[in-house]
Amino acid sequence: MEQFDLQPMTVGEIVSTAVRIYWTRFSLLLRLVAIFILPVEVVYAIVVSESSSSRTNVLSELLVVATGQLATAACLKAVSDEFLGHRSSWSSAMDFVWRRSGQVLTLAVVEVVLVGAGFLLFIVPGIYLLVALLLATPALLLENLQPINALQRSRALTQGMWFRTAGCYVLASLFVFFVALIPTLLFIHVAGSGTTSSGSDPVAADIASVVTSLLTTPFMATVVVLIYYDLRVRKEGLSIDELARSLRLDPSTIDRTRFERPDDLA
Repeated sequence: MEQFDLQPMTVGEIVSTAVRIYWTRFSLLLRLVAIFILPVEVVYAIVVSESSSSRTNVLSELLVVATGQLATAACLKAVSDEFLGHRSSWSSAMDFVWRRSGQVLTLAVVEVVLVGAGFLLFIVPGIYLLVALLLATPALLLENLQPINALQRSRALTQGMWFRTAGCYVLASLFVFFVALIPTLLFIHVAGSGTTSSGSDPVAADIASVVTSLLTTPFMATVVVLIYYDLRVRKEGLSIDELARSLRLDPSTIDRTRFERPDDLA
C-alpha cells in the first residue's frame, strides 16, 4: 500500500468526518437534496391529506422513498469529492447520478420490498436486511453494478461487519434525531403560539417534516458513503487511485497528504 493511502476509520472517525464534510459542503448538499425532495414532499402532503385510500398512501410512501434514494445518490459524488479534497460542483454531482437514475430507482424499489418483507417476518429479518443492504447505492454507482448485484455486493461488504455497521448507523441516527428536533420543536412552537386549539397544526407538521428531510438526508448519505469506503479499505485495501478513478477524477490531482497519519511521519 502506497504512503498516505486510505486507512481504516474508527466509528468515531466516520461520524466526525461526516460532520466535517456535511458542514463544509452544506450548501451544495442541501441543493442536491432539495431538487428531489421538495417537489415530492409537497405532492405527498397534498395527496395524503386529501385522500384516505390505502393504495394512494402506499404509492405516495414509495415515491418518497424512491426520491429519497435519488437524493442520497446525488450526494454521493459531492461527499466523495470532498473526502478526497476535490471541489465538486452541482452539475458534476447531478450528472454522476442522473445517467444511472433509472437503476437507482429500481434499486430503491427492490430494497424497500425486501426490507418491508423482512419486517413482516417477525421484524428481525427486516433489521438485518436494513443494515446488510445499506451500501447498495454506493456499490451501484461507484462499481458500475446492476441493482441486484449491488444488493449482493452490499451484503458481502457487511458480512462479518454487520454489528459494526449497525452501530455506526445507529450512532449517526441518534445525532440526526437530536438535530431534527430543532426544526420540529420550532415549527410546533410557532404554530402553537398562533392558535388556541390543543391539536397540532398539520401545516406546521408538514413544514417540519420537509425541513427535517432536507437537513438529515445529506448527513445520513455522507455516513453511508464513509461506511462503504471504510469497509472496502478494511476488506480489500481500497486505494486512493481506485477511488479517484471510480469518481472519474485524475488520481494525480489528489492531495495524498490529507490522509497522512501521525505514525506515518518519519
